[in-house]
Amino acid sequence: MKKLTGISSAMIFRKEGENVVLRVKSGPMAASYTIPKEDFDFYGEEIGFADFKNFLDHLDSFREEGREISQDTVGNIEIRTGTCALKYRTSDIRILKKHAFSEVQDSSPIIVELLLSKGDLATISNACRKVKPDEVKLTFGEDGETLVHVINTKTYTQFRVTLGLKSRTYEVASVSLNPEIVTEVPENDYELSVSKIGRCTLSAESMVFFCGLKHKVQPKEVKIEVEEEVDA
Repeated sequence: MKKLTGISSAMIFRKEGENVVLRVKSGPMAASYTIPKEDFDFYGEEIGFADFKNFLDHLDSFREEGREISQDTVGNIEIRTGTCALKYRTSDIRILKKHAFSEVQDSSPIIVELLLSKGDLATISNACRKVKPDEVKLTFGEDGETLVHVINTKTYTQFRVTLGLKSRTYEVASVSLNPEIVTEVPENDYELSVSKIGRCTLSAESMVFFCGLKHKVQPKEVKIEVEEEVDA
């Protein structure tokens, strides 16, 4: 949860069955994180924080040993340890709704699938820090390898690296991603997929990240062979 504050520190947690689901969005990025209810339980069905990172910083200032946390029915959280106590006021859910999102089910076909390792992600992220791109383009070769272009169209700077990303594509030559989908996510091994309607998804364990594409999907060129007519 602390890592997700890099996307947005304003967060809403909602109970769904036996789990608690965090959904957050900022700019082109959106993310959801699912945890067991027993690991993050609270009063009511929803709880919101305008600055969740600030709350975590307060929580970390109390030693975990002997630390007690309680919540009343009006949204106050009290953290206690020994003779010290801190009362923290949670935020109005209605105000925070603009930072939440409804996870729309995407039933369109998957046109790109690949496994993005932690090392591959670090390579691309490091390139993004140097180039400051407005586009990350994935080009797919016939052998299944993926060529990654990190592009800054304002300075005409381009970093290119061929990674051993074995992709599975369906008549797709390339896709252009928003850089946030690779720069704002925590380090992890991910499954990356792109749907036909143009949504890129990175998923790993209980975390899912969503982002629209920078441009429309570039299809593969189809070569049409025309037989020559032979005069009788």
